[in-house]
Amino acid sequence: PSCVISADCPDGLSCCHHACVDTTSDVANCGVCDTACVVAHGVPQCTRYCGVLLCDAGWGDCDQVVVNGCEANLSQDAKNCGACGHACGPDAPVCRDGICGGKPGDCPIGLTRCNGQCVDLTTDLNDCGACNVACKGGGHFNPTCVAGKCGGACVAPWLTCTMNQPCAVNSWIDGANCGACGSPCPGGQICFAGHCFMPTDDGGPPQPVSDGGDQGGVDGGCAFKVPPACQAGTDPESNAPWVVCSSSCLGAWISATGNGGSYHPLQICTTLGYKSVFGPAANCANACGSCGEAPGSCNAPHSFPVSPLAPCGNDANGTIYCGPLSWGCSP
Repeated sequence: PSCVISADCPDGLSCCHHACVDTTSDVANCGVCDTACVVAHGVPQCTRYCGVLLCDAGWGDCDQVVVNGCEANLSQDAKNCGACGHACGPDAPVCRDGICGGKPGDCPIGLTRCNGQCVDLTTDLNDCGACNVACKGGGHFNPTCVAGKCGGACVAPWLTCTMNQPCAVNSWIDGANCGACGSPCPGGQICFAGHCFMPTDDGGPPQPVSDGGDQGGVDGGCAFKVPPACQAGTDPESNAPWVVCSSSCLGAWISATGNGGSYHPLQICTTLGYKSVFGPAANCANACGSCGEAPGSCNAPHSFPVSPLAPCGNDANGTIYCGPLSWGCSP
């Protein structure tokens, strides 16, 4: 039957997209609306929670973990050869067509012995496509082996802006290629964390470029009260300290004031009145309020961070960044 809310449905049914369904058994709405059950190499079932009804021929749900479905290839898996839990022994270590065979030292199906090790020639960086064919990296180039062919890409924020100079441009600080190749900063501005800024006279953190609005650190002309430079605070979860290096209507630069700890930059930015965050970076380079400086030393000499920092986790407060770092807030 059709419905608008669950109260329109018979007892025991829920309204999902104007249809009454039984969320205790519906694989498209299992437990709650829009929770679909999907099983790799098998058929799902719903009994209030998603599960595996049966596996495709040649596959098994040997680990009993729903999220990876029927994960075991029973025709090739030496730990589950022909059936879950049937492992091939050292005298016949290879599983082929669900039967253990081969001789001691043979590699599993899909792997090749190179220099005494069983490797996957489709992904191994040192044996890509064939034994001893190495995918070379170095500098700011990160090599890859995909389908047995070498490739790769520049390590962020490095870019190849001219073909004869691969991965030679640091797009976080290059004024001619700020954030992207061929994206120059206007005269008098500097490139910092892939954004163009006006430098300050005292060597402090760069100020966002003015659009004619307030730049004085007060709320005149702003939709929110701009935090003053040197305002200090702590992370809402870890209590790790931070300080406002510089601020305006157009943005703020925040720095950790310790040599460790974890931070939630986006939540801190929104607490200060801004809406987004950019450029979390490792900054152990005498940056604002960090790397041995006293807390709140927001006007100390600065050497700006140029290395992006990857997140170290997530929790109820959002994305976490660990260690000494700094970041920007945008309105």
